[in-house]
Amino acid sequence: MSAWAGDAVDRVTRAVADAESRTSAEFVVVVAPRSGTYTDVAWRVAAGVAAAQWLLAVLAPFDVHPVALGLELAISWPISLWLGGSAFCARWLTTTKRRARQVEDAALRAFMTEVVHGTAGRNGVLIYVSVAEGRATWVADLGIYGRVAPGTLADVSPRLAQGSADAVVAAISDLGERLAVAFPRLAGDANELSDAPRVHT
Repeated sequence: MSAWAGDAVDRVTRAVADAESRTSAEFVVVVAPRSGTYTDVAWRVAAGVAAAQWLLAVLAPFDVHPVALGLELAISWPISLWLGGSAFCARWLTTTKRRARQVEDAALRAFMTEVVHGTAGRNGVLIYVSVAEGRATWVADLGIYGRVAPGTLADVSPRLAQGSADAVVAAISDLGERLAVAFPRLAGDANELSDAPRVHT
């Protein structure tokens, strides 16, 4: 999560404030460490390491004592499980489609738990970043789609997908400009949701 500290947080906060100076839409940025547990990946990694150890013991040109093999497996199994559950394995041992689905599902849950739907005009926009998957997506409230033509914002998602701070800042700026047409900032509009990203650890 080190990439989402200090300068990145400040830049995103400024981007939200700038976008909300032009539109009454409310932006919420959530940064999560991961969107899925990927326990199946961890178990597969551990099983693969154990199978490799057993195979090496069988094919070794010298006798491997069963007790020694048992100790090796007892030590390597929890380590392999831990490594298999890492962000690296989650990103490289799963399909792009699965990671995208995990992030999208988690974003929908975050939309509710972070109360992005709680604005008076139902004009909240969640930008959800998942660090382990290296992906991001966004979810808009019903009020947005009630006043913005279908497909108008469709091209934001592909550019946001990489999940970097630069991509998030660019997406916020882009959405702010587009939503300013349907949701212009009016005198007296309240800032209902904090501009600072909500970084979970």
